[in-house]
Amino acid sequence: MDVRFELRRQLTHMAIGLAIILIFKFTSISPFWLFVLALCSGLGFYFNKQIKHPALEWLLNNFERDNQRNKFPGKGFFFLLLGCFLTLIAFPRDAALAGICVLSFGDSVSTIIGKHLGKIRHHINGRKTWEGTLAGFAASAVATLFFVSPLEALLASFVGMGIELLEEFPRGNSVEDNLTIPFFSALALRILRL
Repeated sequence: MDVRFELRRQLTHMAIGLAIILIFKFTSISPFWLFVLALCSGLGFYFNKQIKHPALEWLLNNFERDNQRNKFPGKGFFFLLLGCFLTLIAFPRDAALAGICVLSFGDSVSTIIGKHLGKIRHHINGRKTWEGTLAGFAASAVATLFFVSPLEALLASFVGMGIELLEEFPRGNSVEDNLTIPFFSALALRILRL
């Protein structure tokens, strides 16, 4: 695996998530625009399989993993936008932004640390490491403190990193964590507040 490629992917993932957080924290723009952008990106990458567009090809060459290039190009970006949209329309703004923080920071940091520094394989999912999971938990817990209480930050991060851990478990079943991490992290906060 190309270390620079994966680092570039994860830092971009984090930057897109941070941009979404800032936009929805400081403006009154409707979350519906995330859905429109997700739909446009999905269609654009789909049609790019037949008619190559230089800008889309550049994005795929620089940010798409080979195993997704022919199956579902742009999948991560599509589901990141869709996951943020669903979370923003389903939950109070502070809980939704906390869930998006878990996705943006926890998921990215866990991958960076896990793939490059992780040594101890997790017993639930052998493709993940304890170092990655704990680093992702810590990063997301700190990030969510900007929106929720410390207890809520810990809960959202725990749920989000638990879902990230189950991304490819059990074998043969894949969970799209860009969709599920923000949604279920925010749902956990909603349940706690009840």
